[in-house]
Amino acid sequence: MPPSKLGGTWTKSTIYSFQGGSDGYLPTGTLTFDKSGNLYGATEYGGGLGSCNPDFYQYCGTVFELSPPRVKGGVWTEQVLYSFKGGTGDGANPNGGLIFDTAGALYGTTYFGGAQACDGSAGNGCGVIFCLKPSETNPELWLEAVLYEFKAGDNDGGGPAAGLVTDSKGNFYGTTSGGGFSGSGTIFALAPPHKIGQPWTETILWTFGGWSGSLPMTSLVFGSKGVLYGTTQGAGNYLSVTVFQLVPENGNNPAWTFSVVCDFPAGNQVSWPDGQLASDTAGNLYGTSQIFNHHNSGAVFKLRL
Repeated sequence: MPPSKLGGTWTKSTIYSFQGGSDGYLPTGTLTFDKSGNLYGATEYGGGLGSCNPDFYQYCGTVFELSPPRVKGGVWTEQVLYSFKGGTGDGANPNGGLIFDTAGALYGTTYFGGAQACDGSAGNGCGVIFCLKPSETNPELWLEAVLYEFKAGDNDGGGPAAGLVTDSKGNFYGTTSGGGFSGSGTIFALAPPHKIGQPWTETILWTFGGWSGSLPMTSLVFGSKGVLYGTTQGAGNYLSVTVFQLVPENGNNPAWTFSVVCDFPAGNQVSWPDGQLASDTAGNLYGTSQIFNHHNSGAVFKLRL
């Protein structure tokens, strides 16, 4: 909480501790507020269903809601909205970074689950894009639907490690850490169906490898004029880090133009970015890295475009 007086100290409080088992544990990704002040997020494990990485953790993850106290000094209330089961037809190990649509539905990705026969999945699946929304007859019951199951291989991505972003038309955009013709990851778009009951349509906008970078692990971010920006954790001309952009050619043409806006050289530079980029009103980009100058101390960087 902020200080009551200028110059005072902020106060930290733990509003919820995860219990594991049928509850979640190992929360990952960012939190999302709704209009009523409730918080939504995901845990990579827990939930009481499925068997994911049982030698170290258990169960296949959750999506949860935290509701603020109704009276001052009260406690926050947690509710598990959905527990993932893994396997064909469901995701496993969600990545957080949930987003709402205008109707109040939640969307996100899972790293595993889905199509079990996908390339290189070792029977764990290559990840899914999912939707969660309250039941029309019981608002306390949230229903899940898998919108897309990644297949990996040369023509699709696999293992999305970050959440989604959306445009004004309801299309979703994201990255996968694997898949594509070089196995180095992809950028994808997912378009809603024209009619209720029809499938969503996925399009691969870019396949990584070589000079363009590899292993995109963070969410994309929109800049001005609909340009998408993101980072990769490896490869590029210097075998280090790239920051890239994807520019739509025009409003009626679905084609996009990919380019690397920064290729960090080896040496006294940042490496291993692990957070979504942020932009200011002047169009500059900001980000963080876990490694700087070959040390695990990290850095904050700025790009003037």
